[in-house]
Amino acid sequence: RLNKEWEELCKYQVDNVSTDAAQKNPLKNRSSTILPYDHNRVKLKVEENSMENDYINASYIIDNDPRLPVYIATQGPLSSTIHQFWQMIWEQGCAVIVMLTPVSEEGVSQCARYWPDEGSSNYAKFEIHLVSEHIWCEDYLVRSLYLKNVETGETRTLTQFHFLSWPMNGIPFSPKPLLELRRKVSKCYKGNNSPIVVHCNDGSSRTGTYILIDLVITRMVKGAKEIDVAATLEYLRDQRVGMVASKKQMEFALSSVAEEELCRQHYAQHSEIAKLIDDREVENKNRLNKEWEELCKYQVDNVSTDAAQKNLLKNRSSTILPYDHNRVKLKVEENSMENDYINASYIVDNDPRLPVYIATQGPLSSTIHQFWQMIWEQGCAVIVMLTPVSEEGVSQCAWYWPDEGSSNFAEFEIHLVSEHIWCEDYLVRSLYLKNVETGETRTLTQFHFLSWPSDSIPGSLSILDLRRRVSKCCKGNNSPIVVHCNDGSSRTGTYILIDLVITRMVKGAKEIDVAATLEYLRDQRVGMVASKEQME
Repeated sequence: RLNKEWEELCKYQVDNVSTDAAQKNPLKNRSSTILPYDHNRVKLKVEENSMENDYINASYIIDNDPRLPVYIATQGPLSSTIHQFWQMIWEQGCAVIVMLTPVSEEGVSQCARYWPDEGSSNYAKFEIHLVSEHIWCEDYLVRSLYLKNVETGETRTLTQFHFLSWPMNGIPFSPKPLLELRRKVSKCYKGNNSPIVVHCNDGSSRTGTYILIDLVITRMVKGAKEIDVAATLEYLRDQRVGMVASKKQMEFALSSVAEEELCRQHYAQHSEIAKLIDDREVENKNRLNKEWEELCKYQVDNVSTDAAQKNLLKNRSSTILPYDHNRVKLKVEENSMENDYINASYIVDNDPRLPVYIATQGPLSSTIHQFWQMIWEQGCAVIVMLTPVSEEGVSQCAWYWPDEGSSNFAEFEIHLVSEHIWCEDYLVRSLYLKNVETGETRTLTQFHFLSWPSDSIPGSLSILDLRRRVSKCCKGNNSPIVVHCNDGSSRTGTYILIDLVITRMVKGAKEIDVAATLEYLRDQRVGMVASKEQME
């Protein structure tokens, strides 16, 4: 059936279309055959007396409503057209880019590098900053970019999803990584009405395959019972030439749609699997009860909390206080009215000179500037937040980042660059931090887990997924991870215990005494893991 459908698709001809604008701009096209149709090409705004024209090799791709294009399919920019690519992004208000090609393959350029490797780059009137680059897996990475129009001063943020494992004349090894990428794009795009920019080298072959997959799955999710994939591809080819370049790509698209449907059925059965796991774990409860009783008797010797006692207004809790021997100390300028105290503790594993974590309370509104001072001075690049801002009307943590734009706390200016809702349990924020006194800037990532109530426990699968993301983000970074809940101890201690034990296992430890590890954590901060349920 596929062979027959592909034969028919190869015969399909689009009627009454022209590519006059593209023909007049041959130096702006990567390919002499993949050209946008005049009726739906993206047109750039042209200033009066400009030497430029309105042409870019890019096509609007619609689904149902011709007034609302869902995608812009475009070629990988040439070095001479990068500024026009960014002009298009700006004018169309795009917030998401999907890149399906490496910059070069077998020594042949497929796409100019239109973003900076680090810092910032300027293209005509646009200044592009690389805020963060997260390698989620070997198949793709995610970049957060900060875009500034230097003529108007206006700024915007956008996210680029870069898929690395799709050779030019082939298909990915498996549909799974591309489907995972697609789900991430979908979550990031949620609530946004601007078109998604999708490009490979020519903006047609791999681009068309991705758009076909996404379009069909989106229709299925919206409840369509039957979808003619071949007819959908014809519909895409009415909008841009060469969408899906080979039978292999068509077959891959069909396999991907089938794989996604199987995944949806699998998630529906998840609750039954979880019940089986719960039943098996009942056998361990007697042992856990005994270990917890011993842990409750455990006392830390020879510790003091004098600094905390002298700074009562800086603590959320009168009982969760950092020990003096391993508390984080802020730098204090001469003649300052401030002191060096913050409710935060270094947590080490093996090397006492290299803390792995900083366990801290959720900042009070009066200590937000000290929280950011700590982040700056310790060179931290990752924050794990395990509490909502408030629970049942009670504040758990001051809002220490801006809802949008930027906020200032003492000498620190914080910009929200992007906010990605990865799943219903957690989201990821990219933040841009500037010391306004020195002009120095840094970027960091906040992982905000939303599904952990103070008096209960979360699902283990979601917290493990979060931990994997944090681990990938931290790879190659030696600064401590800041972990906080409301008090910096109960949920914070549970997360750190989980991460510490799993990290030791990954490094080859054959046997790990979890109860002894928790005692080790309690030697460093009071109240780490607050209940038997959290230990369980």
